[in-house]
Amino acid sequence: MLDALQPYFRMNISSDEIRALVKLQLQYNLDDKHWTIEKNYLEGHDSFKNTYSGSNAYVMSPDKESIANAKKKIKDVMNPPKKGKNKSNKNSDSEAEEPVD
Repeated sequence: MLDALQPYFRMNISSDEIRALVKLQLQYNLDDKHWTIEKNYLEGHDSFKNTYSGSNAYVMSPDKESIANAKKKIKDVMNPPKKGKNKSNKNSDSEAEEPVD
């Protein structure tokens, strides 16, 4: 399955590491026996700015709100909100998928 999905995502984690995490998840039934899969992306706008090379080059100037949203999502993964709290932070930068059993 990972090989089939590979063209659709880029990560700095290897397929072997993902497989190990999935096996660990299934072995210990963490997170109430299901996963919630979300996707997120950072937004920005095109710019030409002076770079470290000393010349103007194409760069993406990041949108500060999308960065703040991504940071919050990372913090929520690292320190999950207490159960029973409603997640009211959903916005158009991410799409929650159905839980995967």
